Amino acid sequence: MKERVEWIDFLSGIMIIWMIVYHIFIFTGNKQSLACEEFYKVFYFFMSWFFFKSGMLAKDASLKQVVVSSTKKLLVPYVVFSFLGYWAYFLQQLLLKDLSFDKMVVEPAYVLLYTGSVLGNLPLWFLLGLFFDKILWQFLIYKNMKSYQIAAISLIICFGGYLLEIKQPFYIWFTFSGLFFYSLGNILKNIQFGEAFRLVAIVLYIIAITIFPNSVQMRSNSLEFGYYMLWPLTSISAIITWNNFANYSERKVHKTMALEKLWGGVRFVGNNSMYLYVTHAMILGPVTVTISSFDMGVNLFWVTLLVCIVLLPLCSIGAKKLLDKIEVIS
Repeated sequence: MKERVEWIDFLSGIMIIWMIVYHIFIFTGNKQSLACEEFYKVFYFFMSWFFFKSGMLAKDASLKQVVVSSTKKLLVPYVVFSFLGYWAYFLQQLLLKDLSFDKMVVEPAYVLLYTGSVLGNLPLWFLLGLFFDKILWQFLIYKNMKSYQIAAISLIICFGGYLLEIKQPFYIWFTFSGLFFYSLGNILKNIQFGEAFRLVAIVLYIIAITIFPNSVQMRSNSLEFGYYMLWPLTSISAIITWNNFANYSERKVHKTMALEKLWGGVRFVGNNSMYLYVTHAMILGPVTVTISSFDMGVNLFWVTLLVCIVLLPLCSIGAKKLLDKIEVIS
């Protein structure tokens, strides 16, 4: 078993918690709420961070080794939880009493074909994108390309698609936007902790939050707010800022008992982020539909959050056992 990097697990915990909370905002119709919008301005980079992290952890390996490893750890979970996600979607539609041919066959097929993920588990596009990125990056490195060249070409492709307003298929955009951050993760994995990098990143991140917020939906390469060409810079600044914060925290946290317990809890979540990631969207659909059917006079967001706090650990345990059984995660 590979050695865990504590500060990366800690930050993975923060990012997966935000991902789940953000999706609860969406599923409960609260995406436009002030709380969601303000938090999103702080964590707008969360998906790019996961690609960047993977680039930081990239190891020297043959193309064959990368294909085999990526198939086992990314493609197989993608297939398994896409299948399970469809049945979660079936349960959701059953609760809604809408099992029409269009809803159960035509629409799911279209979404899978053009967006790369299934209704019932839409966030799985990340696994498919990272699968492509790992193999493509290793292939291009084998062909003597440098990581900065791969990053530059990837960004040019994404910006070109944005200018030409090419929306589909999403595979193109989440692959190349992911490859951009994956390559930068490999480039900056050590130098990001230098004093100059840290200072510049913090300043740019603060400016991005307070003055020029920018966000691009990596899955569809669509601008959510701000300026497209500022988004790569502000995202990298945010990533470096949070990486430095987490790295610094790892060195200081053990001095305080309360902080150590908090750190350990968040790190535990990060260590199990894969299982939370592949299961959370599957339960949100049926859960929100079920809760909405009862007129409880309580905010749907908070009820859904509480239900997820109970159900998600159980679902993630089930996911871990399933993936362990088929020897996917080691």
